[in-house]
Amino acid sequence: MSDTQIHHLGLTVGDVDRSVEFYTTLFGMEETTRGVADVAYVSAGVGVPNSKLVIAMLRGETMRLELIQYAREAGNDSAPRNNDIGAAHVCFPVEDIDATYSEFVAKGVEFIAPPSPSLGEGTSRFAYLRDPDGITVEILQLSIDE
Repeated sequence: MSDTQIHHLGLTVGDVDRSVEFYTTLFGMEETTRGVADVAYVSAGVGVPNSKLVIAMLRGETMRLELIQYAREAGNDSAPRNNDIGAAHVCFPVEDIDATYSEFVAKGVEFIAPPSPSLGEGTSRFAYLRDPDGITVEILQLSIDE
């Protein structure tokens, strides 16, 4: 077993179709598979009795993102706050954070705050935004050194 690689990141979402549209349109990810898991061993494996999952797998250049909708036995409908235990975020690198921020705002994307200030050449900049379920997504303009 390799401990230096992550196969994918999974996010529980409220509506798979809406989330696939968000991640493919804004971040250029490609949907590779979609399926329904409505069998007892999946319910047992995820620890949610009687669950039915709709699952879409997306692929980007360097990552896979699994979007899971609990079509039966849905849980809490609000995303955790960034300071809650277990909260996570997805980070996408961008070439020009100011241009990306402006483009996304024009498309109605909700940001927590504008991009962080430039602290001089060689520093990275970031901005957190919300996906359609309120899940935190980061855009990151990397410094030359990273």
